[in-house]
Amino acid sequence: MKKLIILFLLLPSLLFSQVSPSKIVRIADAATVFGTALSYGTYLEMQSNNKTYKIININGTAGSAKFTDLVLNSDYIEEGTVTAVSTAAANNGVTATWSMASPTPALTIGLGAITPSSVNGLTLTALATGFTVGGGTTSKTLTVPLDASVSGTNTGDNAANSSSTFIGTTSVALNRASGALTLAGLTLTTPDIGVATATAINKVTLTAPTTSATLTLIDGSSLITSGAFATTLTSTATSNATIPAGTNTLYSTLASSITSAQMLTSISDETGTGAAVFGTSPTLATPIINGTITGTTVIPVVNGGTGQSSYTNGQLLIGNTTGNTLDKNTLTAGSGISITNGAGSITVGGIASTKTTTYSSGSGTFTTDANCIYAQIIVVGGGGGGGAADSDGSSSSAAGGGGGGGAAISYYITDERGATAAYAIGAAGAAGSGNGGTGGTGGSSTFNPVGTGATLTGAGGAGGVGTGSAYGNTWAAFTGGAGGSGTNGQINQTGIDGSTGFGAAGPAVAAGNGGASYLGGGANGPVRTTAGVTAGVAATISGAGGSGACNTNSTTSQNGGAGMTGTIIIIEFLK
Repeated sequence: MKKLIILFLLLPSLLFSQVSPSKIVRIADAATVFGTALSYGTYLEMQSNNKTYKIININGTAGSAKFTDLVLNSDYIEEGTVTAVSTAAANNGVTATWSMASPTPALTIGLGAITPSSVNGLTLTALATGFTVGGGTTSKTLTVPLDASVSGTNTGDNAANSSSTFIGTTSVALNRASGALTLAGLTLTTPDIGVATATAINKVTLTAPTTSATLTLIDGSSLITSGAFATTLTSTATSNATIPAGTNTLYSTLASSITSAQMLTSISDETGTGAAVFGTSPTLATPIINGTITGTTVIPVVNGGTGQSSYTNGQLLIGNTTGNTLDKNTLTAGSGISITNGAGSITVGGIASTKTTTYSSGSGTFTTDANCIYAQIIVVGGGGGGGAADSDGSSSSAAGGGGGGGAAISYYITDERGATAAYAIGAAGAAGSGNGGTGGTGGSSTFNPVGTGATLTGAGGAGGVGTGSAYGNTWAAFTGGAGGSGTNGQINQTGIDGSTGFGAAGPAVAAGNGGASYLGGGANGPVRTTAGVTAGVAATISGAGGSGACNTNSTTSQNGGAGMTGTIIIIEFLK
């Protein structure tokens, strides 16, 4: 057993013996003596019985020695061994336990369930189902069962079935003999009794509803009945009935109990007179209707209606003698006019500008301008070529001119024109060549819209007749080519024929002129009065014919003039 250095001032119950000075004893390193932790290099002084005790640490290594050797420097040092420590018995739930653990003994105090029998002069008695509190200055007893709580001032013991208490300054008798609590002598002012159950109040029988019901009277109002009869109000849904002020009669729903005249006296904003009108097949005598008539049946024209139930934007009602009906139609745009149908509106517009597109060769697709109201289309075929002159030097000769191309002209509105159209331009008729060859025929031009409009065609003009190689020395005429035709246009124009070439035995000759197209004249034929040869002249205006060639006593042949290609001109009138 380890030794403890104990001063007799602390535990006088221990057995001490005198120790000679400078005695060495061993305790655990860093042990606490009189509140001071002793470790290497420290010492502690204390006094007892007029003697000074000095405890000096002389051995050990700081922080590592398991034990510390101490020198007790004193003439009288008490030394002993603790043999036993007793603990107090538990009292009122309080316990104390000693621990002899080294190096630090400990005393543990525990508090258990405290069961005092009295507090501040009040006797506390435990019961099987609660407790009682007795004593005090008036020797009264308060019994509290189970987990109930009680507060207030006791004014005396309760009798078996009745007692009285004060509510405010009023004494109220309490009677519970029948199992129900009866309050006598109590006046309640504006009480809130919560959910109460009663079968009668002031002789008025109350019948409890199955679940709940509400009777609400507005402040200052009264519900009064007269006559010894039962009154039943039946409602199948939430209702709100407003009864006018004054003394009035409410008529029941029994047959013949209310007339139209009686109903009229209850209405203050009526119009017209006579019988009340109901929904099925009423007869109205000379009604005057102001406003909109709403119904699911279309009212025929003969009964003052329109005979129509639905409309599209811009439709108008137009009279039709067949059946005396009203037909729905929209306005049709005329020349230079645009029609825009809106929701409840019709806008009639004019021309703001024009746009011209011209094609003079090839083929392709034309796209309509989005603002185009209508367009004028001019289609012209290619002009024919003029005839050639021969090389017979013993005579004079002159070839005929080519015919002009035909033209088709039309105005197309939006539906007729469509968004696009395919086009093709007629080629020019070739010039007559060789020893008095005839000129070529011009090609046809076409415009084919994707809308409802027909395809416009301008046919090419025919070529002029050449003089040939066997021309004799006599007066002769070589005819010009015929003009081409136009088809499917609002205006169709045939091209002008090429003129005839004239020649004779003498030196004077005149070649035929080219025929004119819708756009202008053909090429003029050359004239000779002396020996020699002159070529034909090519046309320069779209669709026009070329002229013929001429020869006066020359052994050299000469070509005629070529016709001009056709064209398509599109003039769009924009809004």
